[in-house]
Amino acid sequence: SGRRNYASLPVSILTPPTYQLEVTSQLPPISLGVYGPESALGKLTPEQIHPFIDLSTIEAPGQHACPVQVWVDGDASLLVQNVSPATIAIKLAIVAAPAKPTPAKPAPKPDAPK
Repeated sequence: SGRRNYASLPVSILTPPTYQLEVTSQLPPISLGVYGPESALGKLTPEQIHPFIDLSTIEAPGQHACPVQVWVDGDASLLVQNVSPATIAIKLAIVAAPAKPTPAKPAPKPDAPK
């Protein structure tokens, strides 16, 4: 067994499809350690490590302390530990409704009387 450290990993935000809030705060990069068999660690790339925040249970705007979770593609024997920061303060705001386009007036037919 061994350990590899990874730093400056970007955080993704997980939301349901019809989520009505948006993140308005800057997300810091994540550092973490991965433990496991040397053979599996040797094949692991930073692109296979996915830190994320799951907002699916948060329904109100404001500031929320959210735990950082990590998904690792590849060998199931790999274990993520020492996630830093382990919790991120997320500021959420209500998504502004998109402006509705005004309907265009239909063009007169070429043979219509004037």
